[in-house]
Amino acid sequence: MEPRRRIIFVAPVLFLLSCFYSNLGNAIDTITSSRPIRDHETIISNGSAFKLGFFRPGNSSNRYVGIWYNKESEPVVWVANRNKPLNDASGVVTISDHGNLVVLNGQNEVLWSTNVSNSMTNASAQLLDSGNLVLRNNTNGISIWESFQEPTDTILSGMKVSSNKKTDQKVSLTSWKNPSDPSPGSFSHGIKSSDIPEACIWNESRVYWRPGLWNSQTFIGANGRYSFYNDGFQITVDDQEDAVFFTYTFPNLSMFFVLSSQGILEERDWDEGKKNWKVRYQTLQTECDVYGWCGAFGSCNPQKNPICRCLRGFQPKNIEEWNRGNWTSGCVRKRLLQCERRNLTGEKDRFLKLAKMKLPDFVERSSVPVEICREQCLNNCSCIAYAYDASIGCMTWTESLTDIQKFSSGAVDLYIRLAHSELAKKDNKVLIIIPIVVGIITFAICAFFLHSNRCDNVFTVQAWKLWNENNILALIDPVISNPCFQPEILRCIQVGLLCVQEFVKDRPTMPTVVSMLNSEIVDLPTPKQPAFTESQNALDAKSFVQSKQKCSVNYVTLSVIGGR
Repeated sequence: MEPRRRIIFVAPVLFLLSCFYSNLGNAIDTITSSRPIRDHETIISNGSAFKLGFFRPGNSSNRYVGIWYNKESEPVVWVANRNKPLNDASGVVTISDHGNLVVLNGQNEVLWSTNVSNSMTNASAQLLDSGNLVLRNNTNGISIWESFQEPTDTILSGMKVSSNKKTDQKVSLTSWKNPSDPSPGSFSHGIKSSDIPEACIWNESRVYWRPGLWNSQTFIGANGRYSFYNDGFQITVDDQEDAVFFTYTFPNLSMFFVLSSQGILEERDWDEGKKNWKVRYQTLQTECDVYGWCGAFGSCNPQKNPICRCLRGFQPKNIEEWNRGNWTSGCVRKRLLQCERRNLTGEKDRFLKLAKMKLPDFVERSSVPVEICREQCLNNCSCIAYAYDASIGCMTWTESLTDIQKFSSGAVDLYIRLAHSELAKKDNKVLIIIPIVVGIITFAICAFFLHSNRCDNVFTVQAWKLWNENNILALIDPVISNPCFQPEILRCIQVGLLCVQEFVKDRPTMPTVVSMLNSEIVDLPTPKQPAFTESQNALDAKSFVQSKQKCSVNYVTLSVIGGR
């Protein structure tokens, strides 16, 4: 009988304990005024995906309240008191008398609050399995505040990034200052207010990165490299509210976007095998992805060296900076457009097609067909470029063409307005060869001037002498001295003289030589006295001719090049 009495006694105790732990389990994801959490305590979402509690970032001694994945070594995806950290372990998270979720220090000072204006006496905060922390009115169950509406540096599945022009309200990300300091950093990510939806990263108030315009399927300036935007990415445009919403829906909860303290937006995914996070994609992959890297009217191509070049018909605004690899000042137009000056010939401006380009910033849109789009731009002297996309329509530009990039595939064709003379064709095929040959010779001189023999020295001395006498045309053989091509030939000679300057800092690099010969750089520096002319400044034209007879000659066979 004794064992039976023991079993009857224990059964009610086990029942009561099970009820207690069951009730405790139902409340483990919720904070109330009667059940706050203190430092070293946490709540966990119902499906055990996320955890909320106190943490210490990096090598900092400060304490913060945050949300992170309920896994090992997880990044924090949301921070409450990012502007007012605790300096000890006395913190408490609770519901205030007015129904707000608050973070208090040991002196009961409010360090952070949901700051809901409507006073409530019965509220609770629940951590959902989406990572969203929701403050509810327990009387009617209505949500009155959500952490998804005030994100820090991370976008979780189901979160909306939005911009409302009517109310001037935005939901955007703000980077941490550094890995040990979650206070707001320099970079933010959100929606740019414009007629065409566009996502951007800003550095303070300046645009730092943009993937191009949204055409209802993709960002047309992303070149396919940012295909993660198509993976569960959706844009909703509410014309009535004048608002745009970006929604990210990932295949699983273990995926998210984070804006790093360096301004890079990364998509991360959990690798179950390695038990760590891997970066699937990131926004900035080359310098060309940095907004306006080549300045106004400059085009960036990471496959070229140098990566920045002026658009055809334009030249560097500051040649010295451009030669040093600082392209931010951009380019300026070489010649006035026909519509900007009195045109006695009746010639009209033309459009140059630039294939597979990231379209520039500051676009204007209309719904006209592509044929009318071109004509409208041509008839408007303020219109300097146009493009067309079937989903977006006609796009035109009247300001500087900024943030252009050349892609190897995809993207959209851009048509830029140039003066007729910039695109005029020369019909004489033989004359086309002349500047090309002189340019090749100049290129060779620049490449091998360090190994120049006496013949090269004599040629340089004579060229320098005639240059100083303002009689450089005397150096050109009359056979090729056609007036139409004298400017190009003189340019080649000037570039050659620049290549044999005494000091290295005065000599252009080979990429710069190419830009000079291609007339991408129009205003050339004035040559100084070459390095080896001092010892031969007594040479005159007669000695120059005599010395030429002693030099070997390389014969080159030239083919006539015709225009396509």
